[in-house]
Amino acid sequence: MANRKTENDDIGSSAEFIRAAADLSLVLEKYGQLNASYAYHDGDFENSGGAFRFREQVVSGDLLSAAYYNLRAGFGGTYMRSKRDLDVESFLVRLTGIYSFMDDYKVEVVYSAFNFDDLADPSPIYNRYYTANVVQVTLAKEL
Repeated sequence: MANRKTENDDIGSSAEFIRAAADLSLVLEKYGQLNASYAYHDGDFENSGGAFRFREQVVSGDLLSAAYYNLRAGFGGTYMRSKRDLDVESFLVRLTGIYSFMDDYKVEVVYSAFNFDDLADPSPIYNRYYTANVVQVTLAKEL
């Protein structure tokens, strides 16, 4: 648990909040790896545009298989829910594929679907919803 205060004079903002978090990581060479986390934030944010109080929870997790013929596959996601002056939620779903070759090179492809929803939208025509689909391709050399 941490009590934090951050200020950015360049943009005239400050945030003061309490944060509690837990992480879990499990790696079994035969089966793969699991990473999971949870975070809770409760605080106040202020900038030149105004101020608001927030209370949010973030849950995240990823599962990646062990290598099978130099190929690994995985999936994961992140869910965030914020309340108090804000009423928003978002989630991200990830699909991952990794192919290793020539001993120390790999190609990684990650597809992410992101959704954001402002649940406090008072308009009769709901328009504060955002979705994005992203494909990231990485070629890397292990050191």
